[in-house]
Amino acid sequence: MQLGVNGAGKTTSFRMLTGDESISDGDIFGMNGALGKDRQKFLSLLGYCPQFDGLVGVLTGKEMLLLFCHLRGVEDAEGEAIKWLAKLGLLDSGNVQCRKYSGGMKRR
Repeated sequence: MQLGVNGAGKTTSFRMLTGDESISDGDIFGMNGALGKDRQKFLSLLGYCPQFDGLVGVLTGKEMLLLFCHLRGVEDAEGEAIKWLAKLGLLDSGNVQCRKYSGGMKRR
């Protein structure tokens, strides 16, 4: 399935949706909120899986989750990191550097 030809604005749309690029007009609505109204709340509820792994190899899985929690303004970062390690079956490897993860573990 193709979402659009080159230059159609797919990357720009995702960059605006994830808060990486400013929106010049309008707003993004979802999850009972709007990006322009409460950016921190909106982004804290958003998940995004990039085409290529967005992991820092020297950080552990838990450290990566903590980093993303802090970047997105999640209040209980420690609790959220543990919760997601458990949900993804990574509790035993949460303190292992990401570069040592298998491909499947990286995708989780």
